[in-house]
Amino acid sequence: MTYDKNKIGRSGLVKIDPLNERQDEVADILGEECSELAQAASKLQRCGQGFTASNGDGRTFRQQFNIEVADVLLMLDEAADCGLIDYDMLRDALASKPRRLRTWTHGLGDAPKRFANADLLRFEVLPLESGGEG
Repeated sequence: MTYDKNKIGRSGLVKIDPLNERQDEVADILGEECSELAQAASKLQRCGQGFTASNGDGRTFRQQFNIEVADVLLMLDEAADCGLIDYDMLRDALASKPRRLRTWTHGLGDAPKRFANADLLRFEVLPLESGGEG
């Protein structure tokens, strides 16, 4: 039996408004990058900021965490470019998140948010210092 990505499971239900090829690819990569960020956050929490990973690249867990954050931000920008992000939905979600954070956490959600603007996905990437990769 061949897999038809426009159908859901074995029931054969047809997806409503399926993703186009680019959206599908971006959603797939974004999911992978979010998983890598979750893993980096877990290692940072378990091992601390200064501990160096044993994979030989010399990066601390904090450095790796920030690299993964950058990867997710870049993929969020791609998601915005291909129409996966609805800015009205995003604005509503950002407005309600501090309240939800206060409900389930201790103190999170009280500080002003630097990403509370729905235009957060339109950021400028500054050029690397000389001697870096380009």
